[in-house]
Amino acid sequence: MLFEWSGCPSLFELLTQETICLHQLSILDRYIGDDDAQEDPNVAPLVSPLFASEERMRDSLPPHWISVAGNDTLRSDGERMAAKLEKAGVEVVLDVAEGMQHVFEFMAGKAPEADESIRKIAKWVKKKLDM
Repeated sequence: MLFEWSGCPSLFELLTQETICLHQLSILDRYIGDDDAQEDPNVAPLVSPLFASEERMRDSLPPHWISVAGNDTLRSDGERMAAKLEKAGVEVVLDVAEGMQHVFEFMAGKAPEADESIRKIAKWVKKKLDM
């Protein structure tokens, strides 16, 4: 591990601590803005699959590999997505790299954790492609 970034709360933890405004974090508000469009079940999933119904996920999404860092502000998003995919019946692997920060795989060649994560992803993809 190159450095320890302990104590970094996820967005969910930040929200429960009421340290930032939920409105400021709303993906729909930032990308859609229109209240009517936010309620449209055909628009919201285009912003994020987290907003898709389980049926839509099951019918349209491929198997997923979700890699998150243990000290990632977006970790809870990855965990929520994995849980929703699993509940919808979509094959999903959630790999949490404890002690790492967001986009730690960018440190490939410099951090063994990044190299190992990329090896695991490659093995999974090769299996999916029958390679």
